[in-house]
Amino acid sequence: VVVTDGARGHFTSIGEQSFRTPAISKRIVNVSGAGDALLAGFLYGVRSGQSPVFASHAGAAASSLTVESKYDVRPDLSEDLLNKCIMQTQELVSDGFDENN
Repeated sequence: VVVTDGARGHFTSIGEQSFRTPAISKRIVNVSGAGDALLAGFLYGVRSGQSPVFASHAGAAASSLTVESKYDVRPDLSEDLLNKCIMQTQELVSDGFDENN
């Protein structure tokens, strides 16, 4: 189960694992498509055989890339761009990213 919580990110519960992943974007241009992007990124992680935590970070990354674009579907989205953003997401989360800053 993945439940979105707007600017606060999303909550994931899979089996015995439950955790929150923050929204990481600070430059919001257009929120249209953010939830779809989160789901697409999450499924990208799952289909790649990654852990639920990685899939969650992939969802946050895809959502972040989407809200930073004026388009509902970011035209320059690529697997390379998504993977770079996933790495940044993982670094922010491991550093204790504070969504209120």
